[in-house]
Amino acid sequence: IERVCRKAATEVALQLRGSYDFEAAIDILGYYFKAAGVSYKHTIDEHNKKRHTFIVQYGMGRKWSLYVAEALSTAFEPVSAKKAEYTVTDNIVAITLEGQY
Repeated sequence: IERVCRKAATEVALQLRGSYDFEAAIDILGYYFKAAGVSYKHTIDEHNKKRHTFIVQYGMGRKWSLYVAEALSTAFEPVSAKKAEYTVTDNIVAITLEGQY
C-alpha cells in the first residue's frame, strides 16, 4: 500500500494541479470524495488553518476503514507537517492531516 499510494498521490497531484503539496492534495481529496459520491465532512481548525479533518462514511467494514486510513496517511506523509491522526470504525474513517508551514 505504501509504495502504490505514494506513487499514485504524486502522479495524480502533478497531473491535476501541477504540484504535489499539501494544498493540492487536500483539494484533490475533497474533489475525489464529491466525484465518488462518498458521504464526508471536511473541517478546518479555526486556530490552525493547516489542520484539516475529514470524516468519511464508507460503510464497508472495519478492514476497509483501516485500509483507507492507512492509504490516506501514506499519501499525505510527504507533504504533511505531522503524522496523520485517525480513528476507524466499521463504517467511518476520521482522519486529521496537518500541512507544513
